[in-house]
Amino acid sequence: MRVKQLVTFKMGNKKPVSKGKKEESTTGDWERSKCTRAELLNLVAQGLLQSEEMVQWKPSFRQFVPQEDVDQIVIFEHFVKTGLALPASDFFHGLLYH
Repeated sequence: MRVKQLVTFKMGNKKPVSKGKKEESTTGDWERSKCTRAELLNLVAQGLLQSEEMVQWKPSFRQFVPQEDVDQIVIFEHFVKTGLALPASDFFHGLLYH
């Protein structure tokens, strides 16, 4: 059984706010991509990713932030390895639009 205790300590002093503006990182918390063409070809060989000719994928090796053109979709290698495939199945479409 928990026993309530009286709080007898003080909170610390607030930290002073810096005078200048902090420069924000343009990359956020992203790290450079490690996904190479060879890794994508390995996913194709395993049957987890469609061929480059069919879906026109491209590796994002050494890019900081995932970037796509207007007609492209960013997908992460980890998601492909765990079973996500595009185009999505009819079952998945049903879940999204139910």
